[in-house]
Amino acid sequence: MSAHSVFHCSLRSLGQALFSHCLPHSLADERRVCSLARPGQRRASLAEHGARDYRRSWPGSRHTLARVPEVLIGFPRAFVEFSDPADNGQMFRCDLTWLTSRWACIYGEGCRGIYADRPNDGCCTLGAHFADADDEKRVGKAVRELKASQWQYKKDARVGGWAEEEHPDHLAKGELPGRKTRVIDGACIFLNRAGFPAGQGCALHLLALSQGRDFLETKPDVCWQLPIRRQFRTVTRTDDTSYTEITIGEYSRDGWGPGGADLDWYCSSNTEAHHGVRPVYLENRAELVALMGKAAYGVLVEMCQDFESRRGSAMRHPADPAP
Repeated sequence: MSAHSVFHCSLRSLGQALFSHCLPHSLADERRVCSLARPGQRRASLAEHGARDYRRSWPGSRHTLARVPEVLIGFPRAFVEFSDPADNGQMFRCDLTWLTSRWACIYGEGCRGIYADRPNDGCCTLGAHFADADDEKRVGKAVRELKASQWQYKKDARVGGWAEEEHPDHLAKGELPGRKTRVIDGACIFLNRAGFPAGQGCALHLLALSQGRDFLETKPDVCWQLPIRRQFRTVTRTDDTSYTEITIGEYSRDGWGPGGADLDWYCSSNTEAHHGVRPVYLENRAELVALMGKAAYGVLVEMCQDFESRRGSAMRHPADPAP
């Protein structure tokens, strides 16, 4: 199986784990992450492009900011836990190190794309896997509102459609194909390429901006959630009672499974993407409210502000600029 297949599998698992943003307290199953061996084919292609081979140090790397721009996994993080004000059967576990960091999307402003041979695609090369039928239906509604002046591939979508089933080569044994956005000319059909009059980037994002809406309403769940990661697990106490733990944190390179090591560039812990004006918990308010609910987000803001007020930098995000 090729490296692209492994990453498709990891991406599909993410799509399966996500759920509609209108159901912030539903459960999701993240246990279907593919456990395929890392391929060698992608390593060869990295060498051809002169890109860094992260396998030599990932994970467990001791790289520092002085040596490479990406801070790899293993650095100290601070977490806070609190009860969900909307559901006493749930507890939130939130990564304060990530949520108070200065990460910001730099697509079009320094993003190198996940593959060296597709530097202008950002993270849109492989298309987006839908979380469920409702996710695809919501995107479909937005598609009908797109104009040709906003969407480079609108005519192609009329002919061949804008969604497709996964290719059999991208599936683990026994898995049924899921649904995803169609790939055309090497990337997602909604990605307007460089030179398009309306500008390069996601047509669905452009639609939201043109209508004064939040892009959470127009883009697939997987697109608006990244690189925030929400995970669920059932925790059983020693008295045999249990609760649902919801972790809100960074969707770091390892979160993609085996395919994550094959990305030529990734942003969440890259110093080049940690120059935001506001911290993640404020800049990504809409996403966090959709993932947690308003009441829980309110508690999170208090926790983040308290963390920011404390002295010391041992558990600050190491990709952030030095204070």
